[in-house]
Amino acid sequence: VRAKNSDTTNYTSPSSNATRAVTVYAVTINSNSETMGTVTPGTYNVISGATYTTNSNKLTIKGVTTGTTTKDLTTVTATAKTGYSFSKWSNASGTISSATTITATFSVNSYKLTINPNSGSYNSKTTNTEVTQNYDTYYGLNIPTRTGYTVNGWSLTNSGTLYRGNASAKATSKSGQFTETVKTDADGSQYTNYKFTDVSVTAITYPNVVYPNYTFTSGHTYRITFEVRLNTCTNLGYLVFRHAGFNNDWGGTTGYVATGMTSSDVGKGWKTYSMNRTFTGTTLTRSGNDIVINPRFEIYCSIPANNTGSLDFDIKNIIIEDITANTQISSGTYGGYVYKFGAGVGTVTAQWTANALTFGNQTITKSYNASEQTANVTVATNGTGTYTYTKKSGETD
Repeated sequence: VRAKNSDTTNYTSPSSNATRAVTVYAVTINSNSETMGTVTPGTYNVISGATYTTNSNKLTIKGVTTGTTTKDLTTVTATAKTGYSFSKWSNASGTISSATTITATFSVNSYKLTINPNSGSYNSKTTNTEVTQNYDTYYGLNIPTRTGYTVNGWSLTNSGTLYRGNASAKATSKSGQFTETVKTDADGSQYTNYKFTDVSVTAITYPNVVYPNYTFTSGHTYRITFEVRLNTCTNLGYLVFRHAGFNNDWGGTTGYVATGMTSSDVGKGWKTYSMNRTFTGTTLTRSGNDIVINPRFEIYCSIPANNTGSLDFDIKNIIIEDITANTQISSGTYGGYVYKFGAGVGTVTAQWTANALTFGNQTITKSYNASEQTANVTVATNGTGTYTYTKKSGETD
């Protein structure tokens, strides 16, 4: 190392006159959400006094070489993932005088779904309906209507995915407190109602509803999506929806995933929930014990000791997806349609099948006057098309 001072005298290392201490700081560049976007590289060590500037999704770190001359040390790029956009850096520019963290902020994009009733009516409208939601969210399609026709599903064009929800979402097991009733909503869609009313307990009790297990592939990520409507919730410790790894999967299990509702959700209408979980290997660990993975959807609540609890909720359109493989896992009898927003606009168009005309119990009423004979035929029902009544010459009235 050779240093040169202001009077042009050279000092050769290891002379103490040539010693100069420099401070190095770590600059950490990260993302506000690895789901939305990434930054590369993520860390860099620089000498105190280095600066950084930003231009759109790029951040450049500059260091001093000689005098006031600077050199670009590195350029970091913030890259948004599908369905998301880069928004900004936490700081647009600055000088490094300590350990520094700079964050790239990403945001989710919103996209439009156009619902075409195709000569029918959707939510009492005969024109197109437009729905705008965030990427990777869900919209449950109501049932369209058309006189003389039966809806035969939906066709999808452009972006997004169309799924079939579980028709009645009936559980494989439930505790004795629950009643289970399949009902029809105002739009004609099916849902399942679960409830118990005024159940008195002397010890804490855990009413539950458990759905069928599904087959998984190690290393894949799975998502359970469902729509739920809370009608009554009284004196409950909690109401929890679990993406369970096995039967009765509760907190303390590796990778435990759950969400829940409270009495504040009563009367708020249908709400959509999603729960992602990745399973690796064949077992999960809880309290030091290995338990074989057998994933499923579970609903649990608690009635505290010496209380009287009531619960009433509706559930429909349970969907299980293999996110890694981008496929739907069959969850039983197919029912209503659910649209999953993709990274672009989507259009769903109602598909119709014409009903057959019903001619049962028709009557013909004839009347006469001096100049003409008329015949009135009762209308055919349920179908579409035209029909005629013809009296041939010579027929007896």
